[in-house]
Amino acid sequence: MLDEIDIEILSTVAQRSDSLKAEIIRFCSAYRAKATIDRRINALTQAGLILQDKTRQKGRVFVIITPAGEKLLAGRTRCQPGGEQQ
Repeated sequence: MLDEIDIEILSTVAQRSDSLKAEIIRFCSAYRAKATIDRRINALTQAGLILQDKTRQKGRVFVIITPAGEKLLAGRTRCQPGGEQQ
């Protein structure tokens, strides 16, 4: 089950897909430890919601949202019955 940190990371990756992992960590770490964000990115990768491309450029990691991540994120932002957002 995803919590607000995971959703924040997924949203950031969706907005900035194909960005450097370091940039995603920087954007998400305003109120959280960088190590926490890094650990969560790795967990989201294991869950198949994002990809980390380490082959494109030596020494750099690019983060891309997967279709499963987009689908999950879209489901979390849809209006729920009664007009409330999840």
